Amino acid sequence: MNTQDIRWKQRIDNYNKALNKLTEAVRYFETGVMSEIERLIHSTLSVKLDDLNLPYNIDLVNYQTINEPALKEHINRVGIVFYSK
Repeated sequence: MNTQDIRWKQRIDNYNKALNKLTEAVRYFETGVMSEIERLIHSTLSVKLDDLNLPYNIDLVNYQTINEPALKEHINRVGIVFYSK
């Protein structure tokens, strides 16, 4: 395999990776299931908040994944948004 063939293989591999990420994002918007990237951000943020040793309990939840109407109503009434896309 020559250099030009390797470059084309790399381009196709990168295209496939990008297509997979796009497909994952579309699936998330259709189903509300967290993607790998969002899970990583969620877990990293949770660990960072725990490391602060705050005298508060912080529960990070993706609002779109909540199925309990009473919980959503409570969050809408008293919840505080500190991050939004």
